[in-house]
Formats: sequence, structure tokens, C-alpha cells
Amino acid sequence: MPWERARVLGRCHHGSLLETIRRALWKNWIVLSKHPFLNLLRCFIAPVAYGVFLAVAKTFLLKPNNYGIGNPVPGCTLFSSKFHDLGTLVWADATDGSSNPSPTEIIARMTNGFTQTQLDAVKKASSGEELPFECPQNFNGFSECYAAVIFYDIPADGSPVNYTILADSGLFHIDVVRHNSDFETRVLPLQWAVDQAIIELRTGVTVPTPLEWPFTNETNEEQSKRTRLSFIRGIRELLVIAFFICYIGIAYQLPGAMAGERASQVTAHMRAMGLLDSARVISWHLSNSIVYLPAWIIVALVWRSQIWVLTNVLLILVVHILLGLTLASWTFFIAAPFAKSPQLAAVCATFLSILFAILALVLKRLGTGGAFIFTIIFPPGFYIFANRAISGYENHSFPTNALKGDPDNHLVLLTIIIAGLIDVFLWPYLAVLLERRLYDAREPSTAGSWKCWGRRKRETLHIAPDMAVSLQGLTKTFNTSLFNRKGGNVTAVSDLTFDVPKLGIFVLLGSNGAGKSTSLSVIGGLTGRSSGAVVFEGGVSKPPRGTLGIVPQKNVLIPELTCLQTLRVWRAVKWSGSSVAGEDLEQLLRDCDLETKIHQNANTLSGGQKRKLQLAIGLVSGSKIVLVDECTSGVDPLSRRALWRTLISFRLERTIIFTTHFLDEADLIADNIAILAAPGKLVALGSPVKLKRDLGEGYTVQVTLPPSESPEKLGPPAELLQHIRTLAPQTHISLASPHQPLYHLKSKDTEVVNRVLQMLEADMNKYNIVSYDVLGTSIEDIFLDLMQKDEMTKGITAGVEEEKSITPSSVSVDEPNALNLATGRPTSPFRQAVTIFYKRTIIVRRSWLTPLLAVLIGIAGSVIPLVFLKGRSESCVKTFDLPNTNIILFPPTSPLLAFYQGPNSRVLVSPPDLFNDLGNTAALTGSLANLTSHVNLTDIGNTTALTPFTISPVPDNATFVSTIEENFLNLTTGGVSFDPASGNSLVAWEGTSPGLMGPTMLSLASNVLLNYALNVSGHAGAAPTLILPTYQSFPPVDAGTLVALKWIAFYGAVMSVFPAFFAMYVSKERRSSVQAMQFSNGLHNPVGLWLGHLAFDSIFTVIMATIVIIIFAAASHQFHGLGFLWLVMVLYGIAGTLFAYCMSLLVASPLAAFAAVAGYQIIMFLAYVAGYLLTLTYAKTSDANRIITIINFSLSILSPVASVTRGGLVSVNLFSLLCNGEQTEITTPWMSQIIRFGGPIAYLIVQSLCYLAFLVWVDSGAVLPQRFRKRSKASKTEEERPVKEDVALEARSAAQSDDLLRVLNVSKTYGSNTVVDDVSFGVARDTVFCLLGPNGAGKTTVFNVVRGDVIPDSGDALIQGTSVVNQPRTARASLGVCPQFSAIDAQLSVREHLEVYGRLKGLRSGELDSSIYSLLLATGLDLYADRLASKLSGGNQRKLSLAIALVGNPSVVLIDEFSTGIDAKKKREMWQTLRAVSTGKAFVLTTHSLEEASALATKVGILAVRLLAVGTTESLSARYATYEVHFTCRTREEVTRAQTLMARIPGSRMADDVATRFEVPIEKDNGLSLAQLFHMLSEHGDFSEYTVAKATLETVFLKVIRENNVQEEDRRTRTSRRWWWPFSRR
Repeated sequence: MPWERARVLGRCHHGSLLETIRRALWKNWIVLSKHPFLNLLRCFIAPVAYGVFLAVAKTFLLKPNNYGIGNPVPGCTLFSSKFHDLGTLVWADATDGSSNPSPTEIIARMTNGFTQTQLDAVKKASSGEELPFECPQNFNGFSECYAAVIFYDIPADGSPVNYTILADSGLFHIDVVRHNSDFETRVLPLQWAVDQAIIELRTGVTVPTPLEWPFTNETNEEQSKRTRLSFIRGIRELLVIAFFICYIGIAYQLPGAMAGERASQVTAHMRAMGLLDSARVISWHLSNSIVYLPAWIIVALVWRSQIWVLTNVLLILVVHILLGLTLASWTFFIAAPFAKSPQLAAVCATFLSILFAILALVLKRLGTGGAFIFTIIFPPGFYIFANRAISGYENHSFPTNALKGDPDNHLVLLTIIIAGLIDVFLWPYLAVLLERRLYDAREPSTAGSWKCWGRRKRETLHIAPDMAVSLQGLTKTFNTSLFNRKGGNVTAVSDLTFDVPKLGIFVLLGSNGAGKSTSLSVIGGLTGRSSGAVVFEGGVSKPPRGTLGIVPQKNVLIPELTCLQTLRVWRAVKWSGSSVAGEDLEQLLRDCDLETKIHQNANTLSGGQKRKLQLAIGLVSGSKIVLVDECTSGVDPLSRRALWRTLISFRLERTIIFTTHFLDEADLIADNIAILAAPGKLVALGSPVKLKRDLGEGYTVQVTLPPSESPEKLGPPAELLQHIRTLAPQTHISLASPHQPLYHLKSKDTEVVNRVLQMLEADMNKYNIVSYDVLGTSIEDIFLDLMQKDEMTKGITAGVEEEKSITPSSVSVDEPNALNLATGRPTSPFRQAVTIFYKRTIIVRRSWLTPLLAVLIGIAGSVIPLVFLKGRSESCVKTFDLPNTNIILFPPTSPLLAFYQGPNSRVLVSPPDLFNDLGNTAALTGSLANLTSHVNLTDIGNTTALTPFTISPVPDNATFVSTIEENFLNLTTGGVSFDPASGNSLVAWEGTSPGLMGPTMLSLASNVLLNYALNVSGHAGAAPTLILPTYQSFPPVDAGTLVALKWIAFYGAVMSVFPAFFAMYVSKERRSSVQAMQFSNGLHNPVGLWLGHLAFDSIFTVIMATIVIIIFAAASHQFHGLGFLWLVMVLYGIAGTLFAYCMSLLVASPLAAFAAVAGYQIIMFLAYVAGYLLTLTYAKTSDANRIITIINFSLSILSPVASVTRGGLVSVNLFSLLCNGEQTEITTPWMSQIIRFGGPIAYLIVQSLCYLAFLVWVDSGAVLPQRFRKRSKASKTEEERPVKEDVALEARSAAQSDDLLRVLNVSKTYGSNTVVDDVSFGVARDTVFCLLGPNGAGKTTVFNVVRGDVIPDSGDALIQGTSVVNQPRTARASLGVCPQFSAIDAQLSVREHLEVYGRLKGLRSGELDSSIYSLLLATGLDLYADRLASKLSGGNQRKLSLAIALVGNPSVVLIDEFSTGIDAKKKREMWQTLRAVSTGKAFVLTTHSLEEASALATKVGILAVRLLAVGTTESLSARYATYEVHFTCRTREEVTRAQTLMARIPGSRMADDVATRFEVPIEKDNGLSLAQLFHMLSEHGDFSEYTVAKATLETVFLKVIRENNVQEEDRRTRTSRRWWWPFSRR
């Protein structure tokens, strides 16, 4: 029972699921492995490197301190510090002039013994107020000064000495072990030098330099933890987006790959032939996720070890692996709508992922429930919330508890993980539902339903037992309008009914638009039906899995797979219970004539070999029904016959439904033929024998008469017609030419034909007959007659019979002026640029998403981050602010000790009576209050409150040292140990950054030493003398903070990506050969092409820049020079767009172009900013500005993004780029300087010109390298190779003639593969030269040489005497090209195409309109004038290409494989058009249709790398004066009978063909005439059907090819390129 069988097959489906998944996984991994470097880079190296970078980024801007405890060492003196290497020592005298010693004496004492270099580094400022101008700082807190000192009061009466030390505010580094802390190298040497000088000048006693001993309360481990927690908080607040981006690769690669496979129709055909959605989704998910998984794991482990160290490692792995899986699952849904645009699928998935992650980051108050819902709806939010929960625990040094809310945000991690797990499975399912809705063949009962589950009601269907497929009233209507449901309906198939028998070849014939491909698509399940039914064996509407094999019109192959791998994949796709388990796939490839290509990649096959592989896909896995759509289109005669043999070998095992435009093909291989007429209605059905018998007119006799110069004697004699009518009464006459009448006998009786031929043979002299031939009835005659009758029926029905008679097919051959074409004229590049601009404006109305995304991303990325600049103080408004801190260093009065309480804050002193010489410290504090207040009332700062001062005495130095060593983690101040006997001292201090306790303890030691020296020298007074230094940092320039880096990060990132959008169209245009089409048909100067594209794309740059600048001006006061910034952004848009155009030359697809431009620019932007940060963090301050300038002007050469980033940095004054410490007012001349806005502007202008010049050079056909290249010389073997006489004569004639086109000794080699070898020919005016040859013969290469697309190794091509090699632009002006494949803009209509190309060729308005009208009528495209070219059938697209080539009335027209995809009727109409326009022109035509060559060519050349034969059609045919007898034999017995019959005929031999054909020479030498041949056939044969015809040009072609032992190409002869030089001339 059928239903039981269906259930069994259903179980087989499930049983083969794992095998299908395995094979699909295997397929995807093979594809990935074919690009090892790229995938290794983007799937492993890039994410791991980026992840490691993020892990160590917590110390990127920080120079780690070295905490702990060091050893006591001698203090660094000013002389030994080599201060001059660190900057200038500046001092100022702010005393009243009565000081003793004076500041000058102190400085002199300090610098005693200095070298001249050191003395030169000491500088005096005019006053204390001017000193900060001598030492301006950068944003990092560093100046060009070593330090500075200002002297205030140095009284001689023993009152306290007061001075202030100033140093850089960036002095924060601490290293207690190596003693190279900033304060130890910059502040303490200067402080001690001043104190020592004062002591020596006051007392005359030289005191030794104290020992220094820093320590810290914090350990390095505690520092690392503090840094890590700070970094975690930064991640939670903002940087989580950077961590998220580390996993974004799969969101870019997976949707692009999936959409690419759907765009190439692989997905649709796999599903039609049995691929399960579950297998497809799982295989895609696993194949990509597994490739990324190692990087995900490594990055997660690195982050766990460096950042989230307390959280369980498995939890970290789960979160990060789940992040990758959720992104992969979600992008299935995002990619679903982009079936025709893989690049947009990848870009949108990436952009939306980042956008929704940012949105989740902004929603900081969402609780667990809100985060769960958000994650379900927008899966990219998963990681933001999970990270927020983990960071909340880590911030409090707790291990993450997934079951409880974190301490900060109360988010439960387990709930978020559950939401992520749901996303992994939910979104692929939703994606499948969406895909089914968008792309599935919807049946009438399900057309409006989203239902994808449950059991549908099955209707009872009937089919005859001996039939495989039954079409019952099939109707298919397409709606071409999105909004107008009624007005946009187009009926492709109308009420079509026929049955296809089991086994055999069933051929569908019909004109273009007759519904052949649509019917085949409906049968195959690729297209839904509007009404009617398609019934398969068993009465089912859908055949069991694996039953169908589909061979589409266009190849649907995976280029990275070998032939054998391809069949393995498709076998798994089509596997069913009836499939043969041990199917020999290699034998199937041999059967398809691919024995030598079994292990070759599909993309290395020739066109014919690809069709054979496609046929093998249809046959694999035992498919019972094979749908073959125009399998032999575009294939040379040798490959066609190989395909025929394959099909015929399976005709007794399979049902093959076959469509073709070759009528002889249908006649030879069909068992049954169905002829369709538009719109998809059946007009005839039967076997070829039956159709010819029932619908044919019988034989026709063609008589050749001698030409007559007398007009009255022109034409056939009337007596001859009357004589023939006595033998065949219904005979009528027509003229093939004035001297070639055709006598249509209207008889199928071979005996009648025999009597007519005998009469002609006997009366040849009587009627002055030169020769006669017999033309038999063919399928072509029947087809054309049926199409003509159908058109007449339509015309009568519509009541417009007269109008219908005036169609392109009625254009007379004798009226060449019927095609009214204006002649083109040279145009300037700028006018052509306007044309390209005009074309882009048309396209953008239909394809607006890409530029809209570019503008929106540019605006959003620049404007939204303005929140990071909110509240930032304006920069460079005033030069300096007076400091609000002036730190007193003497401990009893120092404010530093106010922060420390308890015993550990007491200052250690040894010996215990150390301070006796200073008096009672408590009393001293009170007595000094008034004095200190007076001392600090200076022009620099104000005093601070005095603080309590307590000491902790220790008995001796050993106890002092041991106390510190044992308690350094708790001591918060330090101490002084002094040896009165030797005068040596030890200063210990707690050195937590920045290290101010060091100068404080040194001040205490200095005062001890001063009073010790006073006592020793006898200068001690009643009260102790004190030195009261103060400290402050240099006043900073308010140049902004690193907060602005957040804005510049977003701004630079979107600026990096912005130009990448403009690479997509030009890459698509180039990849689809539209650019080559334009260059060959009027676009003679590439300047026009690139200026046109640039002018159009620049519109969006100007819009984006203008809106951004307006918002900047309205929403923020942080920006300076907005006019300059606007100019920089516009120039960047221009330079970036041109850069994107250049990058598009390096890659093969729009998606890759976008990725290459965006990726490279982002890398350069990160390198640029990193260069700034690294320089300002680690470089010497004196070198920082120079290094930054070098970085700017160096990296700006490598990428334009550096210039626009520089413009942004200058505008917000980040890194103090607008300030120099003196400029208080920012003026236009100031901002326009080269190191500010002037540099980016100049660079971008120069870069734009360079990029444009490069593009023009690549596409201009520049041959400078060619002129210096040595011309290849033929080897001796080649020179001695014999050349046919006609070929040699043609070469000599071409060299000496003035033909419109001359190809002279052209040779071309790719590597070791010679594709064209010394080819020469000429094409004169009014000549149609047809170039014939098998695939890989070099025909297309010769074409590309003529059109200037390929530079030959030797030889040249001349168009009207102009060299294509040396002057390609001039030569192309006289050239029109119709390429092998339709190179059309998908978003332009037919009329718009012709208008664009007419403008390129210089036609004016009136000329353009008339030419377009004439071409539309001549090519039959007038009915489709306003239809998009992408919506045309293949045949109509070819006609459009021809029309484009004819625009401008060029003198030389190249037509490459024009007949591909054209039906017989339209083909003949086009022949008439070609004949009509060939007057005054040289046409060069290549075709695989030999009948087309016979009908059109006045001259023929047969090419197979070398020219094998050349001459007129008649001269070539005369070499092989044979007739062919074709028998219709369906059994082996009939073939044997035919062989027996033909053995009676002298000279006959069986042709090497798929059909039973015999060649019979009709020559005087063998004494056999045509009449005798017919007599012998009628007398001895009893066949009901056979035909006799004169040998055609196809016969000649095959004989020439076989005589020269030419086989179908074994290696692909495409225009290969070196991997490092991806450009070809256009």
C-alpha cells in the first residue's frame, strides 16, 4: 500500500538523519579547509590574540608598581641622578632680596661640580608666576622639566627657611626594590640638594647624604587584586562590549555562509531533493561552532585566569561557550531574509548583535526577570547580563553563586544561562519557520498559513499505472508587485495537463517564457503551484525522499568540493530506503565522462564538465525521476554528445524529464516530446516519429541555379515547377535566395521523392540546374510551424491580427535600415562619470538598504557616545588653574599625617632624644603656627591646617631597622635614625603611590642634620632653626581626560567601517562582469567609472558628516574647529571610499570586500590609538610629542582612518593636541596648522588622488610592464609544426589587409598551459566571422584579447588599425561586446540599461530615444522594456546583452556564445536582426550552435588553441561533400537492420554519434548520385522513418576536430592569476 510505504520511508528519513548530518558537516568542513589561512586567522588566531590582549589590558595604561620592602641605600644626589637626561631644572627667586644665603648662592652651591651639560640644564625663571609656563605638562602629567624650586624666605636670623618644590603631576611610579621610584629619582635628590646647600652655607659643615629606605603597606599581590577589581568594574560598565566582540566572528561568518549557499541555490535544491531542515541547521551550527570552539575555550580560560579568578572555571566556560552558541543560533534567524545578499546577512547579523548588546548594557536597572525576557527576545544581551552577574560577585571578592543574585545587581546567573540555552534551540527553529514562509513552494491549501505542524488533510489523487508523473490542470501565477496584487500577476503556466511515462526521456520544448523551467520547478518542488495538481507514482503529491534528482539550468555546485566529494554529499542528501548502499560513485562519474576529474575540485572544471557533474548529481542515489533543465546550454558539440550518451545510457532505468532549446537534440534523444507555448499550455505531444509524421510537411528539394545577370531571367523556370507537380501534385515553391528555389513536395513518400530526384538528375541540362539537395522534415520545422500558428491564434483572439504581423520576426533581411541606430561619439571622462552617477541614482531607488545602513551607523556611532563627553571641562579655555594644594613637608606641620591615626602612624625616631635639639615638638607646633601661615601666604597657594605630630622612640638603629622589617605592612609613616657620632642618618618611609611620605621624612632628617650641624659649628641659637619645604605638582593644562577615549573608540570604529559599505556595490559590479561590460561598450576611460561611483557614494558621506557636525554643535561644547572636522570627515569619506574600491580589487566577493576593508581599517585604527597610548605611557616625556607625530604621519600613509581619527582627537583636544602651554585662544590659523587639522586634510587629499590614480592604472590597460617584457618565442618544435594552407594564407592576408579587425599572431600562456597559440585572422567590413571550437579552445581568450581585457604574450589585435594592446581606450571606442554570460545590473530595467550604455557612447537625447526604441523592437524586448533585467528569462537577458553591444552603432561587434538559452524561434528572429545590423560592420561570433554558424557566418574559423581551419562556409563544406542518413532506431534489432541496408551503399560509414546516422559521400568518383541514394533506400529499406540531409557545418567541425585529435579539455584554461597579483585589465 502506498501509505504503508510512505510510513516506512518516513522511518528511513529518521534513520538517515545522522548520516545526512555527518555528510553535511563533512561538506562544511571541507569548504572551510579550502581556505586554511583565512579560517585559521578568523576562527582561532584573531579571537585568541584579541582575547589575550583584553586579558592583559588591565595594565595597558598602568605602569605596575613594585611594592614591598627594599634595602637601605645611599640617597641619590642631584649630581648622580643625571637629572639633565630627564629634563630641565628650573628655579625662581621669590624672596625680598634680603635672604641669606641668597637663592643664587644656594643654586651655585647645588651645582658645584656640575658638568657643562648639567649646567646647561639649569634654568632660572623670571618669577614664580612664570615658572609653570616653563614646564607645561601633557595629559599624562609629564613635562619637559626635571623639577623646579621656588625660594621664598631665607632669613638670616634663624627663622624658618621656606621654599617650594614643584614636579610633574604624573610622578606616581613606585619601586621600593630597585629604588627607581619617581620621587626617589626626581624629588628627593632635588630636596636634599637644596637642604644640603642651605646647611652647608649656614654652618659650613658638610653633612653626609642620608640613606633611603622605602617600604609599602601594600604588597604586589594586593596591588594586582585592586587593579583587577577596578578592571572588572570597568568591564561591567562599558568594556564588556569589547569582550563581546571577541566572540562576534561566528555572527559574521555563519550567516554569510548560509545566505551564500542559499543565494547559489544549493540550499533550495538540497531541500527539494531530500535534505531535512534539522540536518541542515544542525550541520551548519556544529560545523561552525566546533571550528570556533577551541578559541572560545582558550579565551574563556585566559579570562578566567586573569580576570574572573574566583569564579568556578566550568561556570566561565559554560557562559562563554553559550555566548558563541547563542550568537550562532540567533544569526540563523537574521540570515533567513537575505537569500540574495549574503554580504548584507553577515553585516546585519554583526551590526544587530553589537547593537542589542549595547542596548542591554544601557539597561542597567533590569532585574533577573527583565534580563531573562530581554535575552529570549534579543540573545546578544545574554552575555551582558551574565557578565554583570559574575562581575558583581567578583567585585566583592566572592566566588560566583549561580543560584543567587549578585551583591550589586541581584541578577541570578542560572536564570540567564537558562535563557541562553533556550535561545540556542529556539532561534534556529524560528529561522526554519521563517525560511519556510519565505522560500518554500507553497501549495494552494497552505499558501497563507504559517502552520508547520500537525497532519494536513490529504486529497485523493489518481495517476495511470504506467505513468511516473502526471500534471493535471497545473497553473502557476507569479505576483510581481508587492502592493498591487491584481495588477502585478503574471501567468507562467496555464491549465497544463500531460502525463510522463515511466522510463525514457521526456522532452519539453517551447519558446522562452513558455513555462518549461517553471513546470520543471513545480515538479521538483522548487516552486509552488497556484492551482491544479502534480501527481507522482502511488498517487502522492510529493514523491518519497530521494526519488527526485534535479539538474538545474544554472550549475548548483559547491566549488570547494571534488567531484567525488560532491556526489557523496548529494547521496547523503537524497538517501532513502530504496537507495543502493554500496553505490559506486566513481563508476557514475566515469559514466558521465568525468573519469579524469574524479578528484578535481568543481571550480576547476570546464563548462561542459560542470554540466556533466551536475547531471551526475541528478542521477546519484538511484533517483527514479531526473529533471534536467537545459543541460547542454553553453556546451560545445563534443561535450553535448558526451552528455547525450550519459542520458541515453539511463533511459531504460529512469524517468528523465528534459528541457532544451536545441531541436536537433530533442529529435535525437527524446522518446516523447511535449511542445509548450506561452503561457505554459500544451500544443503538441508525442514521439519524434509521431510528431514528424502527423505534423510534418514532408520532403523539400532545394535546387541551385546559376546566377543570372539579366533581371528578367532572374528566378526559377516555371516549367520546372509544373514538371515536379506531375510527380508531387501539392508542391509549392519558396526562395532561399534568387538562385536557390525550394520545392516543398508536401509528400513523405520516399518513392515520390525518388521519382522527383530521378527527373532532376535526368533534366539537369534542360533546366540549367547546377545541383540539387533534399531537405527532410525536422522537429525544428514542426516547432516553428506550431509557434507561428500559436501567435496567429493569439492575434486573432485579441483582434489585432494586423498589429501582430508587425513583429521583430517580420523585419526583412533586405532592409538593413530598419534598425535605426545613431553612431556613438567620443565623450569626456566627466560626462561618463555623470552617466555612472545617473546609473547609481536609479539603482539606489531599488537597493537602498546598504547606503542607509552606512549613514545610520556613521551617525549613531559618532553621536550616541557623546554621553561620554558630558560634563567634561572645556579644554584650552584658560592656560592654567592655580593649584588648591600646597603640601607642607615638615612632619609637625604636614597635613599628610592627618590621614593616619593610632600607634602605627607614629614616626619612628632613633635615638630617643633625637628631637631634643629641636625642642618640644608640641610647643614647636604651636609657636610655628603664625610663622608658617605667614610663610605660605605666597602667590602660589594657601596654607593648610597644622596637624598633631607624635613619635615612637626606639633605642638604637638596629632596633629601628628590625622594627620596620617586622612591621612594614602596618607602619603608615616612617622614621629617622641618626648617629650623632658620625652624622650618618637613615630615612625610612612608607612609599605608597605617589610617595609623598618620602619628602616628608627627608624634611625631618634635614632639620635634624641642620641643627646637628649648627651645634657642631657653634652657630646654634636659643631656638632651633628649621627648614620648612612645601611640595606641589606643576599646574596641569586642562587638556581633557581619558573619558574622551570612550567617544573616540566608538567614533574611530564606525569611521573604520563606514567606507566598507561602499566596497560592496563595486565589488559586486566587478564580480558580475558589469564593469568589463561597460569598458567594452563605451566606457573607454576608467576615470569616468571611478569618478561616477565616487560622486554618488560621496553623497552619503556628505549627509553623514553634515548631520554629525550639526549634532556635535548642538549637543556638545567639547568640539573645536567643527568646520575643519566636517571637511576632514568629508575628505575621509572620499579617501576611504576610494580605498574601499582598491580593496575590492583584492577579493572575490562583496562580502569579502566589506570584511577586508572594515577589518583592515579597524586594525589600523586600534594600532593608531595604541601607538598614542603606549607612547604617552612608556616613552620618554621629551620624546613623546615627536614619537606621536611620527606615528600620526606614518600610520596615516597606511590607512585613511588614521587621518579622520587625528581630526577627532584634535577637535576634542585629546592628548593636548590643540594646546602648547602658550596658546590661550584657539584661532583658525592655529587649528589649520599641519600638526592639527592641516595634516589630515593634506593627507586625505593626497591619498584620494593616489587611490584614484591606482584604480585608473589598474583599469586603464596600462602596458608599461608589457613593453619591457621579452616577447615569447616559439620553440623549434612549434615552428616546424605543419600549418594548413588556408590558415597560413589567412595569416598573410590579415597582416597585409585593412580589415576592420585584425588579430595578428596572438599567443597567450597561463603558467605552463598554452591557451592560444599564434592565432591570426582578419574580419572585413560586411563580414560575420564565426569562431568555432570546443570548450577550452581559446575562443574566449581571443575575445578578451580583442576587447583589451587580456594582454597577449605575443601578437596584437587591431581595431580599425588601432592597437588594442598599446591604445586600448581608443580601440574600444569602435567596439561593441556581447559577452558569454549576461553581465547585467540586477536593479536596472531593460530600458535603463540601454539608456546608460547609450549615454556612455555619447548619444544625445533624441538619438538615444530613437536608438532605444529601434533596439527594443529589433530584439523583441519592447514588451519587457520596463522590467528589471534580473527578472528576465535567460534568453531575454542574452538579447539585452546584444542590444547593449549594438548601442552606438560600433564598427566591430563581438558576440560570445550568443545563442545560449535562446529558443529556436527567437534565435531565428535574432539572426534576422544580426543580418540587418551587420551591414558596414565586422561581426565576430562564437557559438556552440553549428546551425547558427551556418545561418549567419560568411566566414568560419575552427580553433583549438591553434587555428585549425578557416574559410567560407561553402569552402569548408566542400571538403566533406557527404550526405547523412538518419534512422530512427529504438532497439538493437533496428540498428542492425540499418547497418545491413547501408552496407549496400558504396562508401557509407556509421557516424560516431548517439543516434543511428550514416555518412554517405556523394561524389562523381564513387558514381553515386543523390537520386540513386534515395532509390536504393526506397527499394531495399522498410523503415517507416528516416531522413536524408546534406552534411552540415557541424559535420565539418567534428571531422576537423577529430582529424587534429582534439579532445575535450582536461584542464581548465581560465584566466588564472598569481595569488599576489589579483588584478586583471578591464
